[in-house]
Amino acid sequence: MSPSAPSSDAPRGDAEALIAGLAAAFGALPQVAAVALGGSRAGGAADDTSDIDLYIYTRADVPLSVRQAIAAAAGGVARADWAADYWGPADQFISATTGHEIDLVYFDAAWMEAQLRRVLIDHAPSL
Repeated sequence: MSPSAPSSDAPRGDAEALIAGLAAAFGALPQVAAVALGGSRAGGAADDTSDIDLYIYTRADVPLSVRQAIAAAAGGVARADWAADYWGPADQFISATTGHEIDLVYFDAAWMEAQLRRVLIDHAPSL
């Protein structure tokens, strides 16, 4: 971890404000159809050490420079892994001001709509 990153035992800043700011910034982009909270925070099982998982449903690619500018405007970045593609497009960073780990995962909105239609309308199983 870089010297500027908060230590893991440092008090965390306001997660709700950070989540709201990131969701609003991504949601305002013309490429973004929806932003959803995921992980333990969405399930009500988060604690002080929980990361923040935001799922961003897009109609077109959001340029890396725009994603980095949103993170910077949300309080800055202590450490980041931009454009990670381990299981699909994603960015991970640690907020310089709050110490929270943030995972931004990008999904194609048309793909998600097709998955929902397949399960909820067509009642087709997943393979």
